[in-house]
Amino acid sequence: MVRPATGYASFGPIPPGQQVEALDVDLQSRSSQPVKLTAVTVDGRGVGTVGKVVREEIAPIPNADTGTNWVPDGDWVTYPPADLIRHTCRVQQLFPLKGYTLMPQARVRVAMTLQALSPGQFAFTSVLVHYRVQGVQYVQRIPLGTKFAVRSGVAPRRVSEFERPCVSKSSVLPQ
Repeated sequence: MVRPATGYASFGPIPPGQQVEALDVDLQSRSSQPVKLTAVTVDGRGVGTVGKVVREEIAPIPNADTGTNWVPDGDWVTYPPADLIRHTCRVQQLFPLKGYTLMPQARVRVAMTLQALSPGQFAFTSVLVHYRVQGVQYVQRIPLGTKFAVRSGVAPRRVSEFERPCVSKSSVLPQ
């Protein structure tokens, strides 16, 4: 069903309580039929104790349908992610993950709001994609993830110089 890029994104350290929006999980349908996403779960070190996934949504990649309603892959402190590109503020278009229909050969990203909980290392090292094709349920494990450190006393990750001009079209996640 899905042909992902493999690898891991990383950032940090961040303090307990901070949230970051990650656009690091890419999915592409290899099915000749529409694929209905039902869930995406993560597993790895520190999941649920050091950090957790607060929210998951679909973030379309640039194509004719999204126009300028997208931002590049990465980790953001604005929600939805906002970025100044060529003197224009762009805000990532987001859709509910559960029930999202991925058309044949289509590519999307899973936008995840991650929250730091307690000091330590957080690393989800694989993603389980739950989906249906013609009513049949499938689960696929993808070796893809995000790593970050949580440390008490460190400064929170701040709004970047590229997010700052666009904050009025978005909001800043809890720090």
